[in-house]
Amino acid sequence: MRKALTEDRFAHCGELFAFPAPGFRADKAHTVTDSNYIDPATGELVRLTTYPRPKQRPMPPLWQVVSEDYESIRYCARNDMGIIMWRPTVKETRRRLNAYKAARQPATGDATSTAPRAALVRNTFVAGSAGEARRIAGEAVMNALNFATGAGRASSSTLTRGSPPKKRRASAGS
Repeated sequence: MRKALTEDRFAHCGELFAFPAPGFRADKAHTVTDSNYIDPATGELVRLTTYPRPKQRPMPPLWQVVSEDYESIRYCARNDMGIIMWRPTVKETRRRLNAYKAARQPATGDATSTAPRAALVRNTFVAGSAGEARRIAGEAVMNALNFATGAGRASSSTLTRGSPPKKRRASAGS
């Protein structure tokens, strides 16, 4: 990503991926003939460009969604990437922020707060009232949350404040 965002034309050959794909040649759908992108001797695509180009310089900040894998959190901290956490508890949020800060300080020399480089994701739906929000989006929100946690589908009886979602029992035909 860093190459794609900072170089006008880039190529990358890593352990898992190569961009552009080795051996890719122009065809009817891909008619690039510019020698900045194509090897004139082989006709093979050797560089790519991303459009639109980022306005932020040297590049936009990179962010990664992290979970319980603390090595991912430390990797982001060491590589100047922000972290995005989805629905951790308050206690777990503190643990993850402490791990991030502990790894960031030696890597960057920055001992300041992690706040600008950490984000929490929360499901949100805005309506005129809480009741209206539950009526319009309650079941869909609960189904999304239950899908992510493995709790099963919501029913209208599980949408009241404070009630945990109920697991559905499998019927004989399922």
